Formats: sequence, C-alpha cells, structure tokens
Amino acid sequence: MPEKQVFIAKQRKVVDELKTEMMERLAAIFRGLHEADDEVVAEQMAAMLLLQYVLARRLGIPFHRLEAAMLQQIRIHKQMGHPLEADFGDWSVLEEYLSSKRSGISKE
Repeated sequence: MPEKQVFIAKQRKVVDELKTEMMERLAAIFRGLHEADDEVVAEQMAAMLLLQYVLARRLGIPFHRLEAAMLQQIRIHKQMGHPLEADFGDWSVLEEYLSSKRSGISKE
C-alpha cells in the first residue's frame, strides 16, 4: 500500500508542476505579445500546447481522445455561430488542419 501512496503523491506533484509551468508559459506569451515578439509568442504557445498534451496524459486522457474532444469543441463552436467562425472561418480552418493531420495529409 505505501507504494501506491508514493505513486499518487508523485503524480500529484507532477500535475502541480505542469500547471505551474503552464502559467509561466502563459505569462511569457503575454510578455511576447506586449513586446510584439512573434518568435517568443510562437515558442511559448508551442510549449503550452505540449504541456497540455502531457497534462492530459498524466490525467489518464489518451492523446487521441484529447484530439477527438478538440474536434468536437470545434464543431460546437461552428454550430453556435462563434464570431471567429462567422467572421474569419478560423474554426473550419483548424478543423480541416486537425482532420488532415489525423489522416496523415497535412497541408501546413
């Protein structure tokens, strides 16, 4: 039983560290936006996405399930007429990108 408690404690610590690092990356994104530094913004956003995937895995959510949930959220935003879709078509572009990535046909 102590082994299980150690594992749970370690998992909790890792999750807390990931959450902290995500907040640090978010702050760095805002700094990059303030300084109009596209390179910093892209680098920090990429790091944030990676952390979110790892956090999902630590919480028992497989990557494929996370991506399926992302596609479902996109469809919901499109159906609800989200302004980013109505004005710019952003959700459709992202849906096409993620769907093509899953099928192995990436255009970007």
